[in-house]
Amino acid sequence: MMHVEDIFKALDNLLGLTNTPVIIILMLSFAVFFFTSFLLLWLGRVKDEKLRDFKNGAKTRRGHWLNNLVLLSIVVLVIGYVQSIVLLSVSWLLVAGLVLSAITLVLISADGSNYVSVEKLLILIILFAAVFSSHVIINGVEGGETTTDTLQIYIKGYFRFSRHAGWYDLAPVDAIVKNFVLYSAGVNNPYDPLTTTIIFTALGISVIIYLLTYVKTLRGNGVFDYFALAVILMAVNPYSLLIGMSSPPTNFSLVFSLLAVLVIARHVATSAPIDYRTLILVAILAVSATLAHPMAIMILLYVSSILVTRLFVHRGRGDDLTRRLISLLIIVLVIYSLKALYTATAEGLKGVVDMILNGLTDLLFGMEFRDVNVYLGSSMPPPRSTLVSFATFPAFLSAVFLVELLRFLRRGDADADTIVVTFVVLLASFFALVTNIVYSASRYLGYPALVLGGFQTLTYLMHAKIRPTYKKTIIILLGVMCILSILSPNSLIEQYNVFTGGRWARVENFILTRELFEMLDYSYVASVFNGFEEAKLTLYLPQDILLYGHPYHHVECLIVERILIPGIVNARSYWDFYSGNRMFLRSEYLDSPNQLANTSIIFSGWKWVLAWKQ
Repeated sequence: MMHVEDIFKALDNLLGLTNTPVIIILMLSFAVFFFTSFLLLWLGRVKDEKLRDFKNGAKTRRGHWLNNLVLLSIVVLVIGYVQSIVLLSVSWLLVAGLVLSAITLVLISADGSNYVSVEKLLILIILFAAVFSSHVIINGVEGGETTTDTLQIYIKGYFRFSRHAGWYDLAPVDAIVKNFVLYSAGVNNPYDPLTTTIIFTALGISVIIYLLTYVKTLRGNGVFDYFALAVILMAVNPYSLLIGMSSPPTNFSLVFSLLAVLVIARHVATSAPIDYRTLILVAILAVSATLAHPMAIMILLYVSSILVTRLFVHRGRGDDLTRRLISLLIIVLVIYSLKALYTATAEGLKGVVDMILNGLTDLLFGMEFRDVNVYLGSSMPPPRSTLVSFATFPAFLSAVFLVELLRFLRRGDADADTIVVTFVVLLASFFALVTNIVYSASRYLGYPALVLGGFQTLTYLMHAKIRPTYKKTIIILLGVMCILSILSPNSLIEQYNVFTGGRWARVENFILTRELFEMLDYSYVASVFNGFEEAKLTLYLPQDILLYGHPYHHVECLIVERILIPGIVNARSYWDFYSGNRMFLRSEYLDSPNQLANTSIIFSGWKWVLAWKQ
């Protein structure tokens, strides 16, 4: 069966990119999209205040085909979605539906929404967002690191500590919400994918509603072209919000952070006073985002950036809005500091800072060339051509920053907020890239930075006076970035034999993992864990196992459910098993039958072989 990965591999061979260093691919992609974006923005900007954004005319024949295209996109998405759930894998029809939907949203953004039925557009956008929230139900089961927290609360009835990274210790928001929904709905299955998908879809819809409200606040009723553009900008990069919607708990943190940013931005854009109810709402969103993940730093980045422009550019040091923004900054800092004080957040941030410093040292003083790590630990690296999507949107943001900075230096009439916010976004993105020289850790800074960058681009394009032809071309360019990101491994993981941090496991592997644990002698596990016996179990997997989900996540879940929670061994985390080979002698790819020599095969089925060393 052909996958999207095969198309990009063929493209690699055609362009001779197979052995090209990743950093060269990123730099070339950045350069092409930067100069294209810069020319469009620089040549298209005008000072005519009477310039209309789009030439929206009456409904004509064009309106009929745009409405028909929206309807076709909805039909293809629905059929592809249902087909993927049945097949337990992302189908080609769903891939086509996502690409067609992106093209439709681009055409609506560029041609104006007067031609399109608002009801159909809303249905399309909700479906588009729902698909990105549905990897769990498409794979048939929820099983991963965060599921281990759900199990602890579900089985024990309380939460003592997280089973993974230390900055989740205070309260695993995603696990708490999942258990609440399970209890409320009477679902007796902590691995249930439907409830998880409903939760993620609700998060996506909440962002859509807030974005629509924000656009209507700035543009008035009936302007849905920028609403369609907002959705494109939420999927314009592999680290965009919608593309990562099925990856808890970062999705919770990023959604709550963006909601807080949207609430603040409405007041900043309209110069409306921030009352106490708004302060309380932002505080609640900030607490929720920070509890979920340190990616809530996005709120700090935005409020700090806006304060800089109000204090040093707009000279609004004594006005009420500036004072309230300072209050918000203090509130968010206190919340973030409390999280750092009571969890391992401070240690995690120190680790990221160390990686940035080490990466900068290697970049500036390294004696030998060091390529970046995109997907660390993957024995099957992605096609080089898929990596273009990582560089395109940062290139566009760089062009926006440079254009507005030059305008500010020449005439002083530039968008100061955009200059400062994009500078902060680009700085964080650069540090994210630098960490990848040492370790694949860019998501800690990359995700919040680029989500914030997508939002600021929306705000910028709503205010910027750009000739209609140029603006349409810019929107088409953003649409190309969106489609490239949709086709990337981060979005279509099931179409790639690549390990990513968000590799979702499929139900077939879950069933086989249960079979494996039914065969285990728990006294053997305890004996190996405590060092009384040598591990003898070996798990062999074929090279293409990742196309069928990552089985180790299910091993993690069942270690927690069957071994740690019952107290068979005295361990705090499943990481204790991996660091010392305390259950398996090893897990490796099965390249030839000779590897099974001198072993007793205990289990062989589908993609698994479990053997015992003689």
